[in-house]
Amino acid sequence: TYYLPAASVLRFTEQNERRARERQSRFLLVSYGGPPALARSPDSRGSPTDAPAPLAGAKAEVEAIHSLLKSQTGMFLENQQASVSAVARAMQHSTMVHVASHGEFDESHPFASFLLLAPDRHSSSAAFRRGHLTAAEIFDLRIPADLVVLSACQTSAGKIIGDGVLGMTRGVF
Repeated sequence: TYYLPAASVLRFTEQNERRARERQSRFLLVSYGGPPALARSPDSRGSPTDAPAPLAGAKAEVEAIHSLLKSQTGMFLENQQASVSAVARAMQHSTMVHVASHGEFDESHPFASFLLLAPDRHSSSAAFRRGHLTAAEIFDLRIPADLVVLSACQTSAGKIIGDGVLGMTRGVF
C-alpha cells in the first residue's frame, strides 16, 4: 500500500523501496529547540528579536525515540550539532529520519519553506547561515529514507497544484 500526494510520486516511491531492501537500516534523530536564550534577548534598541520561542519538548521527544533505537545504527544530533549542513549530510545516508524543530511555511514561495536548525555561520548559503533547511534544499538531497517525520509547525501546509502539494512534504517525497 502507498500513500501519495500525487500519482506522479509513485515512480520515486517504488525506486526508494527497491533501494531500501538493499541497504542496512540507519536512523537520524534531530532535536533543535531553537537558538540559545542569548540570541532571543532584546536587540540593541531594546526591541525583542524575531527568534522563535524555545521548543521545550523537542529534546525529550527525540531522546524517547533514541532510547527505543539504541540497538540500531544511527546518529543523534541536537542543539548546535544540528547544523543545517550536518543534518542535510546525514539525511542523505539515513533510512529513518525524525526532526523535532521549528518549521515555517512560505505561502508565496513554497520551496522557501524551511525547518529551523542550528545556523552554519560560515556557509556560502544565506539560508544555511540563518539556520534554514529549505524545502528546495531537501528536494535536492534525494533522501533514501523509508520514514521521515517532521515534527515541526507548518510542515504539512502547502500550495495545492495539479500534481499534489508544494511545500515541505514535496521536498521530502
